[in-house]
Amino acid sequence: MRVIGLSWSEWKTPWSSSSNDEVGTVPQLRAHLLDVLQREKELSVRDELPSKHSASLSSADLAAECPAPQLRRKTFKALGQPTAQADALSSDHTRMSPEELLAAAEKRRKELERAGEIDWVSDRQPYPTGQGPVPDSKLIGKALEVRWRYYSTETKQPVYIWCEGEVVQAWLHLASACAE
Repeated sequence: MRVIGLSWSEWKTPWSSSSNDEVGTVPQLRAHLLDVLQREKELSVRDELPSKHSASLSSADLAAECPAPQLRRKTFKALGQPTAQADALSSDHTRMSPEELLAAAEKRRKELERAGEIDWVSDRQPYPTGQGPVPDSKLIGKALEVRWRYYSTETKQPVYIWCEGEVVQAWLHLASACAE
């Protein structure tokens, strides 16, 4: 505590080492602790340690008496080239008011809809993808939008279309219709 609390960086010790088996052993750490305690005792005799009245000091006075160490950040080498997304994230940022941010989000949403990447109708569907409502009499009179796939005669590729309408008759599963 004293080493960190007093910023005694000269007493910092490694806890292990791949090149020296003695580093981090109990005898080595014990010897290091004895050195720190001896230094603390010398400073205490000279009245250079924080006193016991430190608890009654204001936080500013306490910070001056026991400064917190400045931690160093670890840095890593960059490997490869950043992706387009990483470049976009590291570029300059623009500060916007909530109104400006909403307008920019709406503009971007329209761009994505025009590009066919998102669909506001699909986003508002009450059922997860691949599911739908149970086809029973509760659906009669409800407005629905249905998407289905057909294959283009020219390209032989699937094409999806949306159709909207009102339910006028509920379909029953064949098994339940036969049971009646």
